[in-house]
Amino acid sequence: MNRSFPGILCTVVGILPAIALTSIPLTSAANAEAVPLLAQTMPTSSTSEQTIRTFIQQIEAENLQGLGDLLAENVVLEQPYQLPGAPNRFEGKAAVQGFFQRINQTFSRIQFENLRVIVSADEQTVTVEGQGNFVIAENGASYQNVYIVVFEMRDGKIGTIREYFNPLILAQTFNIDLTGGQ
Repeated sequence: MNRSFPGILCTVVGILPAIALTSIPLTSAANAEAVPLLAQTMPTSSTSEQTIRTFIQQIEAENLQGLGDLLAENVVLEQPYQLPGAPNRFEGKAAVQGFFQRINQTFSRIQFENLRVIVSADEQTVTVEGQGNFVIAENGASYQNVYIVVFEMRDGKIGTIREYFNPLILAQTFNIDLTGGQ
């Protein structure tokens, strides 16, 4: 089995909202005050949603310090659908930051698109659906996957990150044999 991928590849790397919709500079021609259209129609985002959007922006900017500032000390990152033999759980802020450092080394571009953010009524759970559009640093090839990430907040920080992605796309992109050589 070819395991030449960095094993930690797909976490929030495709999961998250990189674009804060409320900052898109569209305006209404009918409105003399030129209030952004999205500000007229979008509900005000919650503190938890803002934290998650900032987290995604930090991933895209490859800012490990900024990312770490948003994490609880005992944060847990889980990838239930990770490929067999690859790590699928990272515990503690240092381990999660290490995961993202390896992601930054694997990809020369990390971008999340078509994000949908859903916040629970108590603002303790934020779910993000979206597409990852990455470029592999080693060869310039594209890696695109679909992500659903569930964030659980703890005292205003990210306490749990549970990332779901299609492992078959990961295996195909990185030429990983899932048949066991058969």
